[in-house]
Amino acid sequence: MPTTFSLMQQGVTNLSSEAIVNGTNTAFVGKDGICQKGGSMVQKACADHLQTNPSLKIGDTFLTTGGALSAKQIVHVISPRWGAQADEESNRLLALCYTNALATAHQANIRVIGLPTISTGLEGFPKKTAAEVALRAVADYVKQHPDAFQAILFVCAENAEYKIYEKRWDSFKSEMAAI
Repeated sequence: MPTTFSLMQQGVTNLSSEAIVNGTNTAFVGKDGICQKGGSMVQKACADHLQTNPSLKIGDTFLTTGGALSAKQIVHVISPRWGAQADEESNRLLALCYTNALATAHQANIRVIGLPTISTGLEGFPKKTAAEVALRAVADYVKQHPDAFQAILFVCAENAEYKIYEKRWDSFKSEMAAI
């Protein structure tokens, strides 16, 4: 069965799905908004992971329970900061985050996943660039693994981000329909 894709405007923490992705950085693992809303079980799982894996780098992922969230699990991914490296390298690292998050979910047999925008908040990625990178990375992954997911839900918390995705949505959906 081909993967279905949805675009929605809402906070990812309100999404009821098998899993959501949490883009974070090493300073905030377990302390960011998604982990806070997930509660003590998520925070403890993140702290335990950091204790046994203190040298996380951009693109590294790990899976935790969803805790108090509607999502059953969270795929955490260490995301890049815009301007910390050349633009092309930043884009490559952001694509790696989406690819690795999808790969982690796929390996865990997660069939429905919510993908928020990664690195557009505190990490400062330009929203248009981040959307283009995200859609390309997801398209590339699904082309290589067409049966990996039942549904991929792109979740934009901000109206501005939603409008950016919406402008690219028909083209993305057409490309995915050709698989």
